[in-house]
Amino acid sequence: RSLEKMKTADMVLYLFDCTTEPVEEIRSRVKEFQNEKINFLLVANKIDQCDEAYCKSQYGFFENLVFVSAKENQQIEGL
Repeated sequence: RSLEKMKTADMVLYLFDCTTEPVEEIRSRVKEFQNEKINFLLVANKIDQCDEAYCKSQYGFFENLVFVSAKENQQIEGL
């Protein structure tokens, strides 16, 4: 059901915890979205809990990616 709803959405925001989410999981999700022709934006949350340079080195090569801290209201304007 979720996949069908995502296919009809204008944009899917895929929020993940950048302190724990394995890069391979994100890569797998991106491939799935691309294969299904789903418009998406990756949102890496919790940048307040990790070194921003580290997070960017881990995930920064993904296109359509925004780093935020929902708790600290950091970089929310990027959304």
